[in-house]
Order: sequence, then C-alpha cells, then structure tokens
Amino acid sequence: MAVYDYLCRDCGPFTDTRPMAQCDEPVECPQCRTPSPRAFLNAPRLACMPTGRRLALATNERSSHAPKTLGEYRAAHGAGCT
Repeated sequence: MAVYDYLCRDCGPFTDTRPMAQCDEPVECPQCRTPSPRAFLNAPRLACMPTGRRLALATNERSSHAPKTLGEYRAAHGAGCT
C-alpha cells in the first residue's frame, strides 16, 4: 500500500492509502463522497535535495542487517588494517 494525493473538485486535496495497482482509479472524497481523480500535488523530495543529504538519508535508511560491500568495508578500516 502507498499514499497518493487526490483532488476533489469541491472540497480540495486529500490523501488516501491504496494498492499500487489501483492508484490511478478515482477515489471517493472523504467529505462529500464524490469520485476524485489522482493529483500530483507534491514534488518528489529527493529531486531537489542536496547530494550530501540524499546520501546521508540513504545510509540511514539502509537495513541494519544488510551486508557491507567490500569497498565500504575497506573504507571503514584504516590503512594497514587487514
């Protein structure tokens, strides 16, 4: 399930959680029950984020049990460490 933005002609924007396969289907407005189409109201956050911050977020979101790559492992250890 994912969160999508929809726009009711009478009541304005709202969000709804839907299966990805149904994201483009109209959703009933929670206030007036009018079928409302999907809208793209928010720009993706990663598109305008500075590279350093984007990389930091990616590192923080990585699963704690995910194995490190050989390059990450070597970078974490100082020179001469075997």
